[in-house]
Amino acid sequence: MPPWTREQTLDEVIAAALYFENWQLITSQLEYGAAGPLTSPVQHFWSLSIQAQFFVIFPLIGGGVMALARSAQRRRTLLISAILAGSASSFWFATVLNASDPAAAYFNSFARFWELGVGALVAVLVRGRLQFPPIVATLMGWVGIALILSSGFLIDGALAYPGPYALFPVAGAVLVLLSSRAQSSFAAKGILSTPALGALDRISYPLYLWHWPLLILYLSLAGTTELDVLGAGAVLAASVLAAVSTYFAVTRPMERLLVGSRHWAKAVGLAIVAASIVVGLCLALLTAVRAAPAVELTGEECLGAVAVDPSSQCDSRELPGELLPNLAALREDDDNRKECWTRSGSSELSICQLGSVEGYSQRILAVGDSHNNTLLGAYERIADDNNWRIDVAGKAGCHWTTWQPREKSVEAELCTAWAQKVTEYVGAQDDLDAIVVTHSSRPEPGSLDTRNDRSAQVDGLLDAWSTRDPHIPIVAIRDNPIFPASLLDCVQSSTWETDTTCGLPRSAALVESELNEAVPRDANAHLMDFSDIYCEDVYCPLVRGGVVVVRDGSHLTATFARTLAPYIERGIGVALRAGAPVG
Repeated sequence: MPPWTREQTLDEVIAAALYFENWQLITSQLEYGAAGPLTSPVQHFWSLSIQAQFFVIFPLIGGGVMALARSAQRRRTLLISAILAGSASSFWFATVLNASDPAAAYFNSFARFWELGVGALVAVLVRGRLQFPPIVATLMGWVGIALILSSGFLIDGALAYPGPYALFPVAGAVLVLLSSRAQSSFAAKGILSTPALGALDRISYPLYLWHWPLLILYLSLAGTTELDVLGAGAVLAASVLAAVSTYFAVTRPMERLLVGSRHWAKAVGLAIVAASIVVGLCLALLTAVRAAPAVELTGEECLGAVAVDPSSQCDSRELPGELLPNLAALREDDDNRKECWTRSGSSELSICQLGSVEGYSQRILAVGDSHNNTLLGAYERIADDNNWRIDVAGKAGCHWTTWQPREKSVEAELCTAWAQKVTEYVGAQDDLDAIVVTHSSRPEPGSLDTRNDRSAQVDGLLDAWSTRDPHIPIVAIRDNPIFPASLLDCVQSSTWETDTTCGLPRSAALVESELNEAVPRDANAHLMDFSDIYCEDVYCPLVRGGVVVVRDGSHLTATFARTLAPYIERGIGVALRAGAPVG
């Protein structure tokens, strides 16, 4: 795997071993999408983690019921009531969270518990010998299978689950389970009980454990994000072989040891020891990975933007022998901070102050999406060197505009609310000297900007800017080049400097945004365009001046962003000296 994925993977192995992988994924803001070579090989442990957490909580609920009720009937009534109340609360929470932050909802334990709660309720009903007429039970089984199978084709689970759409497969599973006593020869249980499906059932758990890491291994070795028919067959065959081997070497012996015996305590102890060994090894490896020295730039180095600037008189012989930042820490080379950042699912305006909080000579506001916050290190250096105060506000996928896409969504509405709060904040400040704006020119799917109406986007920027005092200059920064994340693999090669595929043509990497059109239409707006720093005449390489430009294909590395500080400072200074518009 690429070196920049190792720290995240080791963190997730620890989380998987201790059954909190779902919370680890929420913290690291990963999305459960299509598999690719950069995807964690243990990401699928999120569901096992939720199950384990439920298996801790549910017995506590059952124990509480046992303590409160003495009669069997009262215990049953209380247990069903507790399951219904807990499942209903979880379902409501899942619906609300899925509407605002589907990526977090997908992994959230409290949003998932209702699905397991429904299973617990079915267990109580089946144990109570709930019976249905033969015809009804037969129909239930086939309808349940139809719901389960069709949901895989009709519903995008990554976006819709565990919200209301999850009722389709969950209801299907419930119907199949409740139909299990159907005596008709046409019942679904006749097919589900065949030897072939019984054999598949016996290896289903190890098959689930093995299929994902083997898939990621194949994609990593092949250097691709897609499977062809041959690759799919190879992964499936290897997964089945590994699952069968695990069943006979581990599952069967453990069943013989534990079922009907008193050796369960030994098994639990063995599991704890095994998990401890895994966690200990991962922590040792993490220590080595994190030992990569961080780069502290003083501003005088011949690196990055300064190294490629003809006017800087830099000597290329001063470049370090190794690429910066250290490739093992590439993904973490980010200066963003939570106090400067509003994440998806929220419209709160989070603003941090850099430089001098009091006694400052100039006060600047820098606002935009994640591409604005990648420059936080540069902003801080500028503020410290000039006795300025720079306020920074960023939100995922959003920028300061009054425009909203035609395809309205919850996140778009949150962006609109956030942008309105920026407008209110600007209006309430009486000492702002300039406002810096920038945002991605190629937004992620689902973010505010869907690129479907350029004219409306330009008008949205101008409308937002018009709410400020016209004496305050707008300083717009054109976006950095954007590359496919998979292209970063080339920087691992020793030949990256001469490799003409380690980058993109300038026309493909640089995208014209509405900033380029909005700035000329505002009398006191100025555009900073660093395209000639990022790129050569016709080509944009991934490495400039010995520094990797982007950490994930889209966002600048903190190391490169800091080398832009003198150029951003110069651009802001020009705007401040330009004066207010006449008339």
